[in-house]
Amino acid sequence: GGLVDAGRLDAIPIDLPTDPSISGLLGLDVLARFDVGISRGSLEASLHPPGSLQPPQGMREMPMSYLKPPAGLYSIQVRVAPVGGGGKESGTVTAIVDLGSPITIVNWRAMESAGIFPSSPLLRDTGEVVAGASVQGMGASSMRVFQIDLGLRAGGAKGEGVVKLGNH
Repeated sequence: GGLVDAGRLDAIPIDLPTDPSISGLLGLDVLARFDVGISRGSLEASLHPPGSLQPPQGMREMPMSYLKPPAGLYSIQVRVAPVGGGGKESGTVTAIVDLGSPITIVNWRAMESAGIFPSSPLLRDTGEVVAGASVQGMGASSMRVFQIDLGLRAGGAKGEGVVKLGNH
């Protein structure tokens, strides 16, 4: 592929605390201008004119919403349920689409709507503690990390995965 015209960009020159071979971040300010295809299997990404990318057979499009700043992120509506029973399918909850997070995180309100509470035998204590996560105006916090096998329904499509939860 050749160059893709992304239009005018407001780039911020800053040294990132990463591997020296990483030269920057490709943010939503660019990605929002295109339909984006990502293949984890072939480790490829593609940028397409808006409205031109059609989902492959067996996949469905999911409508996204834009969360205004300070978040400035996209979200989708999903339902969650424990794999193998022991709960129920939750009501619809809002999930942020985060292509940079190595884990999926679910809050307790969403889990409780799926019939999972902190005392549930379906939760596995990982022995991990995470710290430093903060929300503007709330300061940093630390919490124990638990795992649960969850099913996910988004846009009519189903999937399963391991989800981590924090408990103060």
